[in-house]
Amino acid sequence: ASKNLKAKQKKLIAAQSRLRTVWTLAGALLVLLSLGGVSWVIAGQVRPGTYAANVVIVPASNRKLTTGELRAWQEFHEDLLMDPQFMEIACERLKRRGITTLATPGMLLEYLETNLSFQSPAPGRLEVEIRGDGPTRTERILDTYAVTLAGEANRARVSRSDGAGTQLESPAKAQRLPLDNQRLATSGVIFAASGGLFLFFGTFGYARLVRVKNEFEKRGELDMILDEANWVDPRTL
Repeated sequence: ASKNLKAKQKKLIAAQSRLRTVWTLAGALLVLLSLGGVSWVIAGQVRPGTYAANVVIVPASNRKLTTGELRAWQEFHEDLLMDPQFMEIACERLKRRGITTLATPGMLLEYLETNLSFQSPAPGRLEVEIRGDGPTRTERILDTYAVTLAGEANRARVSRSDGAGTQLESPAKAQRLPLDNQRLATSGVIFAASGGLFLFFGTFGYARLVRVKNEFEKRGELDMILDEANWVDPRTL
């Protein structure tokens, strides 16, 4: 009976050990997945990557514009993009939207010289692109700049030969994917560092728990041996 009990106890201990191993691996995998998600979020704050935002600006008129009027409209808007007086107005709008790093004409000019590009594939169609850190911020910068440009152009329409208004064909929109892999690389570094720390402390803690468990089981086995021993009653000596 004692041998059967010991065999059942060994089977129970083995089953519990396998179950603990499965739960340990599942927990470790869950933690690593969580670290990956957190690393991606942190990387998005630290180095979000360079994104491009685009907008198309077109004339607004209740009549068909001539080729000459479309060209005049186009030239005016291309010149307005980098006009110093317009930049002062744009800086004020950007400041209101919380973009303080572009709140002065000098800072805005330096930013646009590096990150602004535009083209006119046809008279009366101005395609503008701005590049910057993070999709949301870049999209907000271009939206503010384009809306301000359209507003100022509409105020000046009465004094222009074309007399056409200005509107955005669609709201400014940032591309979904970055132009570089800064965020991915930063996320990988953060994940590797945090994962390494987790594995180090996790392995240390697990080894300590196993050692305590083994000592506890040894004490239990010793107690069973002592209970089963046939001690001589000292009164019979």
